[in-house]
Amino acid sequence: MTKNNILIKHSAAVHIKSKLSFAERKIMNVMLKNAQKDFGKKTNHQISVLDLQKQIGWKFQNIRDVEIYLNNLVTFPVKWNILEKDKKNNWGVTTVLAAYEIIDGICKYEYSDSLIEKLVNPNIYANINLDLQKKYKGKYSLILSEVLSEHISTRGAYKNSNKIIKVDDLRDILGLEDEHYKSFKSLNAKVLKNAIKEINAIEPFKVKLKTIKKGRVINAVKFFLSEGSIQQKYNPDQCPLSELKEEFHLTDSFVDKFMRPLLLEEDGKQIIDDAVQSVREYIKAKQTTEVKGDNTIVKPAIINKAIKERWKPAAKIEINIDYLQNARKEWGISEVSEYKEEFLLFIEYLKKEIVGQDLYCLSVNIMDVRDGVVYIEAKSELVKSVLENRYNNELLEAAKKAFSLEKVNITVSKTL
Repeated sequence: MTKNNILIKHSAAVHIKSKLSFAERKIMNVMLKNAQKDFGKKTNHQISVLDLQKQIGWKFQNIRDVEIYLNNLVTFPVKWNILEKDKKNNWGVTTVLAAYEIIDGICKYEYSDSLIEKLVNPNIYANINLDLQKKYKGKYSLILSEVLSEHISTRGAYKNSNKIIKVDDLRDILGLEDEHYKSFKSLNAKVLKNAIKEINAIEPFKVKLKTIKKGRVINAVKFFLSEGSIQQKYNPDQCPLSELKEEFHLTDSFVDKFMRPLLLEEDGKQIIDDAVQSVREYIKAKQTTEVKGDNTIVKPAIINKAIKERWKPAAKIEINIDYLQNARKEWGISEVSEYKEEFLLFIEYLKKEIVGQDLYCLSVNIMDVRDGVVYIEAKSELVKSVLENRYNNELLEAAKKAFSLEKVNITVSKTL
């Protein structure tokens, strides 16, 4: 798993009706996060059992425990989108996983094609912090925290935020059978109060509950949400969001949605610092190339892009020599070590020529030098396209300076 332990979970996958247990819901989230980066690229995913247990926050007694949980993810029906918040897709009822197998401590698993199509690039979603998920001890607390996190993620702010849910819908989402906590009095006393208490102790927001009556019957609840303990999670002097708000014209809702949650992560401050410095470099480059008097830049949108894509300042771009050696062994190509100095020079030249927003295009590896051509590998079709169409002259100049060659061939990675 990556240090950035935030799952972008589709709202329809939050609002579900299912018999999944506490452990199975945690496992579902970890497996989604693990596979999410490859949705649309490949159908088979894998995660070690050790990593799986680490991410959910407890140890399995034996491999049979894992198999029981995964069997349920393959067999238990899940009714998705029960609040019908996603109006574009017909979710219906499926299982979470289509298949799985465990071999030598590695769990290989798949999702159905129809489910992947809906989970890819959600337009309405919850930001689920899997590091915080590990702290939960109660199933109902975990479920309710996701529902409220989805509301905050969609709305983009804590201030004056509240969520109304019908009691019947809430019972479905919590996975309660008809015979469980039949009266609202018992539901509130045994489930909701305990869940809210645990959420308030873990999440960066605070929750209060108010009942809504229809006649004499309580038929809905309203959750009042406000900013909570997140202020205690970081030192404002180390990451002065107020100064960034002023510099980049950021709104409170933008900061709440895209920046504050990062500060709960181990490397969140560094992610923000890198994004901000990269955007400053981009703006400087933009302003020196634009027509005089046309310096309009949508700074919040650029900051958001820089955070999502994890931009790094030019000085921090690193060359993955270890990866090159592994790729050489797999593909049987020339020794990369003999080109190390030239490759460093190649990248250093490009750093000076590629503007801030395109620095991700330096995610390339030199694969071979033969027959007067420098062969490089791009991480994606997008990187290949941008380099060829926007920086072709710079690539040729870099090849000339570093290798005394004037031809560059770009392929797309087979293994990254």
